[in-house]
Amino acid sequence: MGIIKAGDIIHIFVKNTKPPKEKFIIVLGIDGSNVSVLTVFINSKINTNVYRTQYQQDLCYKIKQSDYPFLTYDSYIDLNAPFERSKNDLEWLVNNRPDAKKGSLKSEHLEDCIRLIHTSRAIKGKTCKKFGFFN
Repeated sequence: MGIIKAGDIIHIFVKNTKPPKEKFIIVLGIDGSNVSVLTVFINSKINTNVYRTQYQQDLCYKIKQSDYPFLTYDSYIDLNAPFERSKNDLEWLVNNRPDAKKGSLKSEHLEDCIRLIHTSRAIKGKTCKKFGFFN
């Protein structure tokens, strides 16, 4: 078993944001071959210029700073744009910078996020199956 698991919260520099910056990501799932992870961002607020519809805003799951003390504010898990990453890359990062791993989502929050990701148009059924979201 690797050092990365579903629910892990990791602070990394990401290039797939505008502008590139340090962000918290959450590992939602690990593929069956143990090569890739599906991640989402934690944002401090819902950007209504990007997420204009209620549907998109409903895919931003609120978490409280009191549950996750490394957060500065109550924040939102953005389930609109899941991103596949290399599991090896994240494990290398955590091995070489242990403080990057900030904690894990509470199990009920992870379950809620997986339930919500099923309603997202941004993720296909085959991706849900690949990352173990179907039992």
